[in-house]
Amino acid sequence: MKDIVPADVEMLHETEVEALRREVERLRLRNAELEGRLARGFRPASVVWGAVETAGDIFMVTDDAGRVLHANTPGMQMLLGEMPEGGALGELVLSERLPTGHPCRKVLEFAVSTGEGLALTEEQGSRLLECRAMPAQLFGKAVFFLGLFDITERDHARHLLLQAHRVLEERIAARTAALHVQMHQRMRAEEALRQEREFFRLVLDTDPSFISVYDAQGAPLLVNRAFTSLFGFAEDAPLEEVFCSGSPAWVLVGDAAERVCLSGETVRREQDIDDALGTYRWYDTVTTPLHMPGGTVYALNIATDVTDRKVSQLALEQAHSELEERVKERTVALAELNGRLVREAMERLEVQKKLEENEARFRGLFFANQAIKLLVDAETRAVVEANDAALRFYGYSREEMLKLSLHDISLSPVQEIDERTSRLMKEGTAFFESKHRRVDGTLMDVEVYAGTIQDKGRRTVFSIVHDISERKDAERQVVEQRNHLTALMNALGDSAMLLDMRGRIITLNTAAANALNGCEKKLTGRVLFKCMAEGESAAHRRMFREVLSRGRPVRDELALGEGVWDVTYYPVFDVQGQVAGVALYSKDVTARKKSEERMRWLSGRVLSAQEDERKRIGRELHDSTAQTLSGIKFMVEAELRAMDRKGMPWDTTGMRKVVSLLQGAITELRRIIMDLRPTVLDDLGLLSAMRWLQDEFCVMHPDIGFRLWLDLDEACLDERQKSALFRVAQEALANAARHSGADALSVSLTREEAYCCLAVYDNGVGFEPGETPPAGIGLDSMRERLELVEGQLHIASEKGRGTQVRAVVPLRTWNGCGNDDFLP
Repeated sequence: MKDIVPADVEMLHETEVEALRREVERLRLRNAELEGRLARGFRPASVVWGAVETAGDIFMVTDDAGRVLHANTPGMQMLLGEMPEGGALGELVLSERLPTGHPCRKVLEFAVSTGEGLALTEEQGSRLLECRAMPAQLFGKAVFFLGLFDITERDHARHLLLQAHRVLEERIAARTAALHVQMHQRMRAEEALRQEREFFRLVLDTDPSFISVYDAQGAPLLVNRAFTSLFGFAEDAPLEEVFCSGSPAWVLVGDAAERVCLSGETVRREQDIDDALGTYRWYDTVTTPLHMPGGTVYALNIATDVTDRKVSQLALEQAHSELEERVKERTVALAELNGRLVREAMERLEVQKKLEENEARFRGLFFANQAIKLLVDAETRAVVEANDAALRFYGYSREEMLKLSLHDISLSPVQEIDERTSRLMKEGTAFFESKHRRVDGTLMDVEVYAGTIQDKGRRTVFSIVHDISERKDAERQVVEQRNHLTALMNALGDSAMLLDMRGRIITLNTAAANALNGCEKKLTGRVLFKCMAEGESAAHRRMFREVLSRGRPVRDELALGEGVWDVTYYPVFDVQGQVAGVALYSKDVTARKKSEERMRWLSGRVLSAQEDERKRIGRELHDSTAQTLSGIKFMVEAELRAMDRKGMPWDTTGMRKVVSLLQGAITELRRIIMDLRPTVLDDLGLLSAMRWLQDEFCVMHPDIGFRLWLDLDEACLDERQKSALFRVAQEALANAARHSGADALSVSLTREEAYCCLAVYDNGVGFEPGETPPAGIGLDSMRERLELVEGQLHIASEKGRGTQVRAVVPLRTWNGCGNDDFLP
């Protein structure tokens, strides 16, 4: 191995100090673990008691009078000398079971009197005991947790650590004295050190050179700490993974270890590799055989960083050729010293560069970002820094902003801010909503994302603030609109509710809740159809499925219970236009239906009375006025014939005009009588009346072709149906002649299964389906007449293609109607 110089002593000292620091840290953690046993009293009882039962230390819980409420097994043995039967403590008082000077009594009396915890260390014989007391509240009652811990082992370990430190100092002193001995003396010392592998590892780790040991097959057995630092892998990493073929660690040694073990000769060579920082460096490697007492041969490789030497070699040769021999003798020491200085300088430069880069990057992200960002001191809550977006948001200048604290801009209570900060320090991040005050006093709703960073050795809170005032206003508006909608729905006398895709009630108004015999809260979330009777839910299920499948509103009138409801299901669409729910609106139309029934009954009575009155007036006109006019006409004609026979030279032109006027009046009167109530309808029936209607139409409109088709046994119709069909035909023909401009029309009266169908078709101008039909065509009167006999009126028209009026009435039950024995 290489010569040991004073720099080795310093490195050995630093390594031992680092080991002592780790041992002190381990003991500190062990002490914290012991101290935390009592602090974990707030955990669930089953967990805490299970832990203390398995512990070897004494643990007890007492009240403020010193009565033992619980003790683990060692505690019971200390108090009673043995475990009580069944584990029952009975009425044990600590002051009665322990002497006056016992440490448990001391710490308990202190905790009871002051309300604070106490730790007391006392030496008893060869043992060192530590007694701790901690007050707590359990179910509103003051209790005290007592723990008696044997810290003899920990104290012994501390003494051993101090003794080891003294021994290490002695070894360092001896190592320093041995630095000036000859090479053969150091080699003999190294041979003695190889007999103890652990001490050999310690020596290797204290050496700043890059040292590694290999077996005869070239497999790595041991590397020192400098070697692991060089290649940047963990000390506990598997060496076979680090020395895989082609890795930097394998390149440094190569096959030199195997050749040295076989030949027994030392191999020296120079190797260039990339270190963990990615820097290209040169190393002098010396691979030496190590002959163990058992005959085993190992290979020791020592690598020295000679990068600086390689860089400055030419300059040194040219300027100091006379010092070449001295440089060779001191190369190893200088290389070690220079390498360490270079590494430290490079590391410091790299750290400084990274810090500068990170600071520049952070400032760029912090100040140039448009988001509101603040840096707040975690202890004083003072604003340390704020970006331009924060200054614009709060309205302060930078100088004014840096004079504020978090309490000046946040409306949260001081206690709440402290709790958030404490939780942030533990968890590292936090997210919450708050209200902040601007310079003009305006209150803004904000959303804060916070994290902790280290800034110049102090903990700082880095906060990103989002202005959510608009979102909060929108939320409040949504709530207000929902309240308004709820009030509006409840103000409706009709039932309204909203259902999801499974038919569950999302919301409903008071009228709907009353209709379902429940309250809004209980009905919300339930399936609507399960809240109805079985007979009532079937129709609702059908309409619900139809809306989901078709995506269009469905309306129907349903008889529910004793009433009639006008029910409409509306689809509710999402943003993609898909059905996402269903809105139900239902109105109780029982009164309206009864009114409609009453109106139909009254209309029927009115039409019946109208027909009767028409029949009466027609009969009176026929029996009185028509007969009178006919008598006058016959008398005037008879007088004219008498005057003609006598050959009187009188002018009879006026009398003949009177006869002509009387004949016209009689004809017009007969037409009026037929319009009021054609006697042929009462005397000969509907079919004859239709033929008479054809004849009358052809006489009045000779330029319009008329085709009549009759295929019906009118015995299947009652008098009301015959009258309604005749009036519809009469009105339809009048409309065609008046409005259509047709030159041909056809009328058919046929039977279609269980219905009688009257169809009137013309080839006139027609009208568009969406167009309002011309006024004065009597559609309402025709529809009312048909509804009174349970019939329907259908009108089909197309612009330029004519119009078809179709009246359908059901045939009454009649055994003689066709071949059917029963008709609906």
